[in-house]
Amino acid sequence: MDSRAHEPERRSPARRASVRLENHAGSETALRGSWAEPLPILQRPGGSTKLRPTSETMSDQALLEITAYELASYLVKNGHVEKASGLLKDLIVKDPKAVTARCVRALAQIAYECKSWPDAEALWRVASGAEPSNAEAWVKLAHSLVELGRQTEAEGCAAKARALLASRPPDAAPTDCDAWLAGIHEQICLSFLGNAVPKAADLVRMFSLPGTYLRSVAAGRNGLGRGASLQDADIHQRLEEALATWEAGGRTVPYLQQRGRGLAKGAAPVTRPAGKVLLVLRRYFLGRADSRLHELGVFIETSAKAVGLETVFFPADPFLNPTAIQPDQQYSELDRLGRTILSLKPDLVIFDDLCNQEPPEEYITPEVYKNVFRALKEQHPFKLVSLYPDSWMTKSWFTMEFASSFLDVVWPLNFSPPASGAEIPGVKTFWAPIPYPEALFRPGPAGKDIGAAFVGSLFDYNSPRGIWLTLLKSRGIPCQLFLSTHTTSGSRAGASPEEYAAFMSRLRISVNFSARATGRKIMTGRAWESIIARALLLEEDNEEIQRFFVPFVHYIPFTNIDELQAYLGYFERHEDARRAVAERAYEWFLQLFSKDRIWRDLISAATDP
Repeated sequence: MDSRAHEPERRSPARRASVRLENHAGSETALRGSWAEPLPILQRPGGSTKLRPTSETMSDQALLEITAYELASYLVKNGHVEKASGLLKDLIVKDPKAVTARCVRALAQIAYECKSWPDAEALWRVASGAEPSNAEAWVKLAHSLVELGRQTEAEGCAAKARALLASRPPDAAPTDCDAWLAGIHEQICLSFLGNAVPKAADLVRMFSLPGTYLRSVAAGRNGLGRGASLQDADIHQRLEEALATWEAGGRTVPYLQQRGRGLAKGAAPVTRPAGKVLLVLRRYFLGRADSRLHELGVFIETSAKAVGLETVFFPADPFLNPTAIQPDQQYSELDRLGRTILSLKPDLVIFDDLCNQEPPEEYITPEVYKNVFRALKEQHPFKLVSLYPDSWMTKSWFTMEFASSFLDVVWPLNFSPPASGAEIPGVKTFWAPIPYPEALFRPGPAGKDIGAAFVGSLFDYNSPRGIWLTLLKSRGIPCQLFLSTHTTSGSRAGASPEEYAAFMSRLRISVNFSARATGRKIMTGRAWESIIARALLLEEDNEEIQRFFVPFVHYIPFTNIDELQAYLGYFERHEDARRAVAERAYEWFLQLFSKDRIWRDLISAATDP
């Protein structure tokens, strides 16, 4: 269950850039055909010009340029893209001498983000001519040329960007090159989904730039440092060494060392009565009739009932996707929730992603939630827990810090906090997965009839997956691809959570990718579900999974396509080794992360003083 990949209605920006575009309706056509009269800077031969360098000197021209640039940046950040574009174009037309490279870059970025490719190509060409050492300008000029079908020119521009990045000294400040390539990642996904794998493969090759994620996937060396390819003997040795080291070290993981509530060995039922639990969780992926039920809500509710908890389910969809309804309807749902709490008198309320939305001001704001729950607690004492499925996002951390003022427990599903620190002050933090209903993950009569497979989507922040899938397909690596959607008719991995769990149990090997478009690598829900389904997990290497499981003991980490290909081949040839790792991971899961244990520890965290 990959909750982060299943919420397109809560779209997070796929990229960071000098000028960010957020929530601009119709932006893809905002600039097309907008250059009725060519701008002065585009009228020079070859579209090149000598732009005035950005200056801190407060001449009239400098003041005009700074004012226009800052105002345009503000307009873009607030969704007024066309106004920002018009402002910068007016500056260029009315006072070309005031134009600096950064104004051209800002306008080029607007055209680029709006996918107005002729405009973007012309402007990035000017920017690259004015600043020949600007690798970003060459990257985005190359991308614009690709979109215009001018492949040969694009190759040349990409080569210039590659040379610039390769010539950087080792101690140079890091670039934001992965953010520059966000549009390329998106185009790779679109080409792959459009069955244009050769085009996607060309993009992977062309934009495999030094120091980028794309380069590390497509051309990185294997993690053992023993040459260009892994042999069976290398992999066998790695498995044996990892198991011996883990057993000699006392069979532990950071989760055990950091929990602070010493967990007893062996499976254990919920030892304390929790009374009533009100689950305010998402019911559907999408706000439409053909939406699938969301696994998160079903799995938590099913597991709670399985351990004997008295539960009541209250759909959180009106709070998670507020703009799908009218503001007064949302307030009515909050009123209904409050009345439910006062009549049911639950001991524990678990709320899904509380306060983590950014609705218009006429909808329920975080301050309203805080005041309502404080008032409800005064009338009936209960413990309030909020689950944060997307806690790898920076936005979620700001939310959790705010909500900690009235929550009893914060429950982030990802152990990947910002650099500011791992703990949220003033509130208990429960770092753990959701309680999974293991009984749903049982193979059917056909047993494990699917070999190696990837299950997942390419939506939004999953765009880096397109690189992997393109390489798997173009190289002919045996791995089935089951691309999922959020509708009942569009998912090959099952139309319901129960069907999905049964499907995962058919896999012998589950290939999972951890990178997000933001640059972070996380442990997704699919990694947990693969282990519960007793499939061998091949996981794109990330620090988060190492908090719970041991590499080469419970799962197999990979960092590039060569490693992945080698591991897939090895475990297809060595069934005993595949089964040993998968079964060891499943037993470890039951020992530390079973539904009984997660529920017991969550209740303990909420109720202990």
